[in-house]
Amino acid sequence: MIAGQRPDDNSGDTVDSSSTAHRISRLESEAAALRADNATLREQLALRDHALDATSTLFVITEYNAPEPLIVYCNQVVADQHGFTREELIGQPIGILRQWVGGQSDYAADVAAAMRARSTFHYEDEVTRRDGSTFWLGVAVRPAPTLPPNGWRRTRKKSYNTNS
Repeated sequence: MIAGQRPDDNSGDTVDSSSTAHRISRLESEAAALRADNATLREQLALRDHALDATSTLFVITEYNAPEPLIVYCNQVVADQHGFTREELIGQPIGILRQWVGGQSDYAADVAAAMRARSTFHYEDEVTRRDGSTFWLGVAVRPAPTLPPNGWRRTRKKSYNTNS
């Protein structure tokens, strides 16, 4: 090894101070590009959040976890219709929204069968909020095409108040 040089941990080659400066400059440039990409992605995500919050369609994304999927995203109308804040719902089991299941005892088995078949499960019922008021809710649960077979995407539609 020549004085003033050290082994490069990644390649086994030797580098001098000018190549170290070049490497640092390249890494700083790459980091700046990643920060710019991150800012663009955050703007795009914020735009999608605003669009989903502006719709009257209830929209929930869950992550499949045994024994029950967890809510990872919901638009504001889901929280409003069910009488929760969005923060109260994120990270909770989907069962927190199951007031609408009512007397359908086969609901979970029917959803699981539809997910295994990679098809959509439809259901409509009157929902009771935690404050006791009710509304009608149509539900469609379908697997997300980009997720593994156990990945669920839950969409809700036809939500309207009966106790306004």
